[in-house]
Amino acid sequence: MRVSVALVGVVLAGVLGGCGGGSTDPADGLESPVPTSAVRVSEVDSSVQSSSALSGTAASSGDVGSTGGSVTLEPFELSSTDLLLDAVLVDGSVWVSSFAPGEVWRVDPASGAIDATIGVGQGPKRLLFDGTSIWVASELDSSLTRIDPTSNSVVATVPVEARPVGSLAFDGALLWVGTFDDEVVAIDPGTGEQVASVDVGGDIADVVFDGTDLWVVADGVGAARIDLDTRAIDQVVELAESAFGSSPGRIVWDGTWLWVSDGPARTLTRIDPSTMISEVVDLGFGASPSSLASDGTSVWLLDASGSLERIDTNTLERVEVTDQLAGGTSITQDGENLWVTIGGPATLVRIRPD
Repeated sequence: MRVSVALVGVVLAGVLGGCGGGSTDPADGLESPVPTSAVRVSEVDSSVQSSSALSGTAASSGDVGSTGGSVTLEPFELSSTDLLLDAVLVDGSVWVSSFAPGEVWRVDPASGAIDATIGVGQGPKRLLFDGTSIWVASELDSSLTRIDPTSNSVVATVPVEARPVGSLAFDGALLWVGTFDDEVVAIDPGTGEQVASVDVGGDIADVVFDGTDLWVVADGVGAARIDLDTRAIDQVVELAESAFGSSPGRIVWDGTWLWVSDGPARTLTRIDPSTMISEVVDLGFGASPSSLASDGTSVWLLDASGSLERIDTNTLERVEVTDQLAGGTSITQDGENLWVTIGGPATLVRIRPD
């Protein structure tokens, strides 16, 4: 497959920032073009409401402030026809799932070149690194694929009894997969055997492990905590609803809080798993969050419109840092850069926060 790589530097100035100049990345060996003008980001005003996670009663409310910032975008067009859905950072490379051809691509983060192409199941969606292997959930043929990143090869293909929705989590021993049967199933990564299942009672959107328990977000349920000893739901955090209803999308764990996005409700919910108290951020009319990532101090919220917001995990202050990511399907981070996959044409965007 021929690969067309486009490396374009776009500097977006923040509310308090000035005009940006050109920059040279020694790792790329290429000079980023100087933009004709800096783009001033717009401030985002919102509101936050503290509530009891179990009762849903409002405790307090207030305004969330805004801050400034700037980022540099560097897009790498990997294919003009394929569809990217997810990315994970492993062994100094960015690994992306390409839906239509049923492949995972290993991408050089410096040049954007595809270093390896690995055939997996049909309709690969989410990727997960368990510390040793990369796992791929493929929806169309109900399978999991295990990839050895040291050899760029498939070492196992595991059938899943029910069609996976694409959500994956690893608890240190077992791989958990959300399915269209409203269940999360546990797979032994060594044998490929399904060893447990938990009926969540609603359409599953995402799963995450917080170091102690497994959390599942599902329609009509909210955020459900699964005790891994009993393998049963022991707590449920109800999510705020709007006139358009509620349908949770993604859940991430930042080491302190859980964060849940909800498109129809246009909210981002912060949950303290130690107290089961949640705080709800109203994202405003027209918001449609599609993906989340955390770097420990900020949560990065990608919207289907192409907007990317940075949210302070403590103060919940928000700022829109760019609106140039239309078609974005996932966001992840490597401690220094953010990486966004654009569905089609298949593009990987490196984002350098200033």
